[in-house]
Amino acid sequence: MKDLSLDQLEPHTFEHLVNELALQVLGAGHTGFGPGPDGGRDGYFQGTAPYPSNTECWDGVWYIQSKYRRPSTTGSPHAWLVDQVKDEIAEFRKPDSRRKWPDNWIIATNVDLSASPDQGSFDRVQELVRKANRKVSRRFAIWGGSKISALLNEYPRIADRYGHFITPGHVLSALMQTLNEDRPSFEQIVQVLVVRGLGEHEHAR
Repeated sequence: MKDLSLDQLEPHTFEHLVNELALQVLGAGHTGFGPGPDGGRDGYFQGTAPYPSNTECWDGVWYIQSKYRRPSTTGSPHAWLVDQVKDEIAEFRKPDSRRKWPDNWIIATNVDLSASPDQGSFDRVQELVRKANRKVSRRFAIWGGSKISALLNEYPRIADRYGHFITPGHVLSALMQTLNEDRPSFEQIVQVLVVRGLGEHEHAR
């Protein structure tokens, strides 16, 4: 499987990626939406799915939301994620809101969740949802960057479709692995070339 650098994606591309993963995880009935006001749902599914496991299957109306943080965004990524969830909850709570709470809510993000009890982004987001809607909180999940990477390992064809977002480091690694069988010194050759190139440009501005 070709590793993807999630931070190389654009928000709309990340959204497409999440919807493709949801299509595999939830089933063929999953629907992804295009750009524009989403009403709290970038993806939608209605029915029973083998999630979170084959023995515990959630059912009803599902909302899938994508929250992509650009690498250039300043500040803490965890605080950013918590604020994003607060904003979504506020939209649900508006007196004139047309949003309806789903039975199952999944938020997918490229941010890696922090695990510190009570203070980490995972626990803080869970607590926000619990306070806003206790029923939904029992069927709420958040897919952080590591979770999405794990899903891409499980569904490598999806990763392959986004292969043009692979980082140069992944390309060199794969190239060395491919050629190493026939050319044992390939890695050393690459290292020499890189070091020599850096040396030649040592004083370049």
